[in-house]
Amino acid sequence: MRAKYINESNLPYEKWELGVIKAWGDLLYLVYHNLDDHINKIVSFEETQNEFLNYFYNADEDEELRDWMANNPPTLNHGYALFDKLRLNKILNNIANKTLLKKDLIVYRFSNNYYKGWNSFTTNSTITSYKGKRGVFRLPKGFPVIFTYGYADHNEIILNLDNLKKYNE
Repeated sequence: MRAKYINESNLPYEKWELGVIKAWGDLLYLVYHNLDDHINKIVSFEETQNEFLNYFYNADEDEELRDWMANNPPTLNHGYALFDKLRLNKILNNIANKTLLKKDLIVYRFSNNYYKGWNSFTTNSTITSYKGKRGVFRLPKGFPVIFTYGYADHNEIILNLDNLKKYNE
């Protein structure tokens, strides 16, 4: 359920970036790890931004749009990819760099799988529905994260644990 009470004009992200967050929370997180790093037939960055803006405004009422975004990758213009992993990583990094932590934060991952790159975490330590391994991570002040502001699951935070290496050196 989306947080309808949020004043979007006060958020640090642009509307198209909120579309990225929405897409991640819907199904994009499922295909991210299987994306090709580099795709030669890819649309312009502006077209990628426009499609995520369209997603932001229309995905709640358009199941086909949500399904299309979950393709690996979604394509336009006779097979041109909307993004590859390199572009999506750049987008996610840019979004996360807008919200560097102001203080340390504990996050949790309820999964037996830990993948390289971007993943979803929660700030809720009391989730009990998952019976698998619970990972607990302390993110230091200054760590780049993506707050979902209700555009993905409640209490969800998107981050790249690979960034922890920079803080532990």
